[in-house]
Amino acid sequence: PRIVHYVGELQTSTIVQILRVYIANRSSYITGLSNASMDINNIFYRLTLLNNTYKLNIPEVTPDDILVRIFWRNCCHLALVNLRYKYFNSTVIVNVTWSYTYLNNYTKNIGELTLTYMNFTLTYSHTYITPQYNVTIYPCLYDTLSLADIKLVDKGVWIVGVPYKGYPLKDEYNVVIRVGD
Repeated sequence: PRIVHYVGELQTSTIVQILRVYIANRSSYITGLSNASMDINNIFYRLTLLNNTYKLNIPEVTPDDILVRIFWRNCCHLALVNLRYKYFNSTVIVNVTWSYTYLNNYTKNIGELTLTYMNFTLTYSHTYITPQYNVTIYPCLYDTLSLADIKLVDKGVWIVGVPYKGYPLKDEYNVVIRVGD
């Protein structure tokens, strides 16, 4: 008899989670909401150490296997990892996308100040693509500065009022996006 090492959902889901955490960290760092930036190569080096200790059956990921792009103007954070197994290769993709459309301006009183807000319709989602699954989710959005008006309209569709262009919002996974750039 031969022992077969199963490779499937657990391995690719681990990579999805690592990429999502990295995107959250990187987007917080770029917007100035965090002063600590993770190194993706160091993360995968640590994963290799854990993989060797616990026999997770995740192939070693080298810097050549990783593509991470954080785009503000194109409204997309993209992370892609090529997994090179002995008998096959696969790709894991985490894609965080958003788009917004300007609706109108309105005024809002905050204490003794009267501010002009810009109102947008915002569409927001995460897509995770692996050989085993293709899933799109619609995370909740939060305002860490407590100035925006946020209302969920439909699955992944929000009405957002912000006091200035490029206003940062965070999702439930701590990924930061900007509205109104």
